[in-house]
Amino acid sequence: MRSVRRGLALLICALLMAGMIPASAAPARDQRPDSVWMEGDPEGLLSVVMSAAMLKDQDALAAGSPPAQGLVEAAFAVYVYNSRGLERVTLEEGDCAELYDALFASGSFHMPEKGDCPCVTVENGRMTLDLAELNETPLVGAWIYSAREENGTMRLDMDLYTAWGYYMTPALEIPEEDLTWYRHCTAVLSRAEESAFGWRLVSFQTGPIYQDGAFSAWQEYANPEAGYSLMLPSLMGQSRSDANDVLFETADGTASVRIERIAPMTRDQALSETAALKSGITLEDAAFSLVLHIAPTGARILMYESDSCAYRVTLTYPSERMEEYGLYAEIMRNSFTIWGLSNG
Repeated sequence: MRSVRRGLALLICALLMAGMIPASAAPARDQRPDSVWMEGDPEGLLSVVMSAAMLKDQDALAAGSPPAQGLVEAAFAVYVYNSRGLERVTLEEGDCAELYDALFASGSFHMPEKGDCPCVTVENGRMTLDLAELNETPLVGAWIYSAREENGTMRLDMDLYTAWGYYMTPALEIPEEDLTWYRHCTAVLSRAEESAFGWRLVSFQTGPIYQDGAFSAWQEYANPEAGYSLMLPSLMGQSRSDANDVLFETADGTASVRIERIAPMTRDQALSETAALKSGITLEDAAFSLVLHIAPTGARILMYESDSCAYRVTLTYPSERMEEYGLYAEIMRNSFTIWGLSNG
């Protein structure tokens, strides 16, 4: 096996050769303005290990805990498959140790007596990986939207996505119809300048799988009488149709979107209303007269640009789906159009 660094270089070349950004690029959550700029390739590292986590159905890795054998072998498989384009490869123990150290912060590699699954065989101190099944698997990418330093490590919030045929391609370079937002993930990385990615994985925790992450299937709702249109999740059905107060709900009633046309308000009034909600975070886009507040059980979008009225969009959802519906709220905010002027 060639060095991990050479494999990473091949991946980067493939990414650069992917070329042009498509006209209908997938919509993504805005990156937080207070995020720390990260050198190296944290997205590449996370694409490898989170693809492996998906393959092994693993939802978390605790800090200080070495990864399970199955996760390690799956990460090796994903990395080698995408860096070398092979369907079968045999790794020496030294190759495995080098790759392990490039990926994981805790533990060390020891050749097991046998593989965790039938696609991995161990014989004469070598590990052979059958990678053919990865030809039929849409692997995972990571869209990091928040990064902050904590005690010498980097804590990241991200939306994971799957895309057929676009592995190691940034979300904004993938056509909307080919990408599905998969689930939220929080991960902690430690710096490792000598490693292939510049980082190693310390821990991760994933949230529930997104219910409506294929935005190409979303519905456009237009209200000519109230003077607006926006995109709404496909799982929502309309249950109230008053021109100035529209309600969409899921079939089980656990989530809803209410859109109101209300009296005009100033920026200060909009900020005051969201400040009263207390918990959660507030994101403002003054250029488009928009305030978005995301809280554990609900989100609110206020659009105050019109002299004749303002608009309030209220989402409600279960607390365990806060990150998921926070993403939905950002996409809805960006799709909101008033009197023919897009706010996206």
